[in-house]
Amino acid sequence: MFAKPGFAWFFSLALLLLKTGCDPTITNEDAEQFNVWSENNRPDFSSEIRITAIRVREDEGTFLSPNLEIEVHMYEAGTDEHLGCSGALQGLLQVVDSDVLYEVDAWFTKPDFSFLSFQDIEDKSIYLLVSENDDVHCPSAFDGSSDDVIGESEPFAGSVLAATQSLAFGQVQVLEIGL
Repeated sequence: MFAKPGFAWFFSLALLLLKTGCDPTITNEDAEQFNVWSENNRPDFSSEIRITAIRVREDEGTFLSPNLEIEVHMYEAGTDEHLGCSGALQGLLQVVDSDVLYEVDAWFTKPDFSFLSFQDIEDKSIYLLVSENDDVHCPSAFDGSSDDVIGESEPFAGSVLAATQSLAFGQVQVLEIGL
């Protein structure tokens, strides 16, 4: 059995290669090559929810870390079901300082490591929770015992993310998110 953290790194690397135009292939012992992403199971990146910019504010010493480790979690309002998240492995690795506007290209991963698409949320009421992460990383749900809340949005209709929205809540000064 594989360990989840190792699998997460492999899976994220494979997705990163695909997103940058590389099609990973596997070569068997007979020197036959197989594409990891056949046309039938290639992800549709056009329907992904993306984060394109983020800026958070840390009151001095709040998070007790020289570098921030930011994660954005999405939950279904009412049930608090963890729908997915975006963190270092999904494109937020460079977000390390407070009061800096970062332009990013980050995607959301469901708890099962698949992509979170617009179709997954368009009919739901959702809310976002932005955290400074210390222990359990995305795609695991926010862990309130070891991670700090930077901000939590009010619930809103997932359908509004059909267009990019610029949100602000808590100590999240800017969060641009949408298709």
